[in-house]
Amino acid sequence: MVNVQTMRAFLRNHYKAGNDDTANGLIDAGLDDYEIFPEFSNKDMHNLCTAVRKPGGQILVNNLSQPNPGVNVPPLCGIRLKLGAYAAKYYALVGRPINAQSMSWVYVKHFTKLHTLTDNHKDPDNTPELSK
Repeated sequence: MVNVQTMRAFLRNHYKAGNDDTANGLIDAGLDDYEIFPEFSNKDMHNLCTAVRKPGGQILVNNLSQPNPGVNVPPLCGIRLKLGAYAAKYYALVGRPINAQSMSWVYVKHFTKLHTLTDNHKDPDNTPELSK
């Protein structure tokens, strides 16, 4: 398990979480370790960011109940988190370690082209059977 302060700094520095409130919101929502990244799909990561932005529920402010305003998750952070989840799935597939170094933006940003290629891939048409 990663130290909360380490994970907070990691999210701020590599995934542009913005400030400690945003990073804490992401950690509280479940993104508290590097090894959890492969469990998130593109849609899951989008839902996580949405839940942090608008968590719902009520909070007390000056003894008055108000809607929970959530925290700001910058769009760039959401994009990077989605690509990070994609890279982590690839690392898990090929047996590479998922740690702070491999999940840093310096390495993850190179998965953009692979992600684009796999999204745009179309299977080739069936080849005709060979005749005698």
